[in-house]
Parts: sequence; structure tokens; C-alpha cells
Amino acid sequence: MLSVIVSMFVFLLVAAITPGPVNIISTSSGATYGFARTLPHATGASAAYCLICLLAGMGLSGLLLAYPVFLMGLKYLGGGFLLYMAWRIARARPMSQLENDSAARPPKFLEGFLTQGLNPKAWLAALSGASLYVAAHEPSETYLVIYVGMAFAICFFSIASWAGMGRILQGMLTNARQSAIFNSVMGGLLTVTVIMMLVGN
Repeated sequence: MLSVIVSMFVFLLVAAITPGPVNIISTSSGATYGFARTLPHATGASAAYCLICLLAGMGLSGLLLAYPVFLMGLKYLGGGFLLYMAWRIARARPMSQLENDSAARPPKFLEGFLTQGLNPKAWLAALSGASLYVAAHEPSETYLVIYVGMAFAICFFSIASWAGMGRILQGMLTNARQSAIFNSVMGGLLTVTVIMMLVGN
């Protein structure tokens, strides 16, 4: 069992900590709003991934194979939502200009949940992990509990780490122009990520 758990850990860490839409948003939020104010986003995204892993481990892959239109719809719905988030990131102003702006706010729990829940990368990773580490081992219920719990912890750690990196970058963005450039670059990176997702197979 230990070798399976170690392999599961490595798989989940690589899937969660590599660059992707959720981590790009977390970095941008950390740089604009700070580490602590980005944690609701990290919690929401981690909760969504935990739910996706649970559904995958309970046999959702068979349903998706029977109805591939679901993943296709998820791809375009998720792409639209992520493009909206990219637009918000690109338009974000530096923290020094946000203190008296009640409309400016970091991404919340629900936005983190939706960003991850509509992220095809998260679904594909969860389905792959469930087939490798849950369905292939007995008792599958025990492995599913370990898989889901580990998924939440690793996902939260990974997203929070990107938020922490953003917070470090915040100290280097010493004026409004630098912050505007950074936000435009992060919004552009997220847009490119979405376009690659939409045109990919």
C-alpha cells in the first residue's frame, strides 16, 4: 500500500503544482491582493478538485465515455469562464489603488470552485488518477478516501504556494506601471492557456 500512496502523492503533486489556469489566477491574486486574501480562492478550487476526484473514483469515467458531449461542453463553458477571469486579471489595478475601491476584490471561494470545477485539465487528471490508484486496487473504498483527502491537501498547498509566489512578486512591483504590466502579462498567459485548451484535442 505504501508504494501506491507514494506514487499517488507524486501524481497529485505534479498535477496540482504545474502551471495552469487556477495557479495563474492565484499568482495574480497574490500579487494584487496579498496571500491571505487569496486563500478563499485556493480553498474553493481545492474543494472542487476534491469533489471531482470523488466523482471520478466512484466511476464517473464510464459515464463520460458513454456521453463524451459532457467533456466537450465543459471545455467550452470552462473556456468562457476562464476568459472572463483573464479579463478581470488584466484590468486589475495595483493594491495601492484598491484601498478605497469597494468594487475591487480578490477571487472568492465560489470563483475558485467554478474555475477548478470548469477546468478540463482538472477533470482529466482526476479521472487518470482514479483509474490508476483507486479502481486498480482493493479495497477501492480505502484508496478512494486516501485519494480524495490527499487531493484536497496537495491541491490547497500547491495553489497557496503560487499565491505566496505572487505575494513575493508584489514587493517587487514598486509602482502602478509595473503592476499594470504584470497584470496584463498574467491575463495574457491565462488567455493563451485557454486558447491552447480550446484548440487542443
